[in-house]
Order: sequence, then C-alpha cells, then structure tokens
Amino acid sequence: MRHPFRTRRFAALAAVLLFLVGCSELPTQPKLNNASTAPQQTELRSFTLPETDDTPTIPSTGGQTPVPQSAEKTVYMNGLFGGTVTAGRFTVIVPPAAFLGAASITVRQPDLSQLKCDLEIFPAARNHFLLPVLLIADASTMPSNLLGLATIQWWDPANSKWVDVPGASVNVLNLTVTAPLNHFSSYRVEGRAGW
Repeated sequence: MRHPFRTRRFAALAAVLLFLVGCSELPTQPKLNNASTAPQQTELRSFTLPETDDTPTIPSTGGQTPVPQSAEKTVYMNGLFGGTVTAGRFTVIVPPAAFLGAASITVRQPDLSQLKCDLEIFPAARNHFLLPVLLIADASTMPSNLLGLATIQWWDPANSKWVDVPGASVNVLNLTVTAPLNHFSSYRVEGRAGW
C-alpha cells in the first residue's frame, strides 16, 4: 500500500536538493571562457606538470629573439602505463610496467650546445627499473665520422668517471643514438667510443 504523504514528502525533498545543488555540478552546466573556472583535465596515463618560464636565456640585443641556453621538462606518470618525456635533444621512453606506482620524471639538457643530459625521478626509490627505459639522443649535429662510433655514457659518481651504457646503438638514418637504461643519472653522447 502506497502512502501519498510519503511520496509527496520525498518529491519535495528531491526538489529542495536539486535547488540547492543547482546545475553547477551537472554535466549540462554552462561553459564559461574564464580560465579559472575551466574544468581540469586528468589522464591516468601521464600528464605534464605546469611549465614555468624559468629557462635561462641569452639577453636580447638589438631586437633579436633570445636564444634558450637549456631545456627542461618534467612529467608526472604512472609506471603501470609508462610515457614519454622530451627536453632539448633528448627523449626518454618509459615502457609500461617499468616501475611501480607514480613518479615525476625530469629530463634536463643544461647546455643545448652539448649532447649531455641529467635524468631524475622522484621519489628516488623508483630509480631502479623493472624494464629498461630508452634514452634517445638526437645526434644530427655530430660529424658523420664520429656518429658511426658514438655511444651513450653515464656518470658514475662513486668512481668519478664516465661509463659506457651496454646496448647503446646508433641509427645512421635517423641520426640518433639510443641506449637502454636501468636507472637515471647524468648521460652524454660520446663520439669516440669510450676514449
């Protein structure tokens, strides 16, 4: 047996709740062009942290455009999905399941005139990969006679020396040098094959 009083009370309560909530939280809410009210986009695979314009530049003289001296990019990603980070002439490709959990990955090329980069991951506990992460360097500015001998080396702070990364390879068609990484450190492209 239905109670009309309960039905009316439920309908009145629902109407009051709809009035209080309004249409601001519904998918049909009006869209405003104001950036502060724009909905935030999220993605489970990876997303880029807000970029800041703190890249050092050469001061402009005579109306010329400033030339960047360095490049840096940080991406927050879920290790289950992996992702890609590019800064300057270096790209890091993190395959799915390379590490557990989420982390911020930074690629930094301190001097654009040198094929050297710093790779960081935060938290540091994630700096040992379950699957190799690929580092790709654009070596198109290297002399062709050195490109064929090129390799990628990492800085070993314990022994204060550069060490060849095993498995590094050169692609002479794309003018790139690639190496599989087990951890992040400072890396460079060396065109003299370990000299």
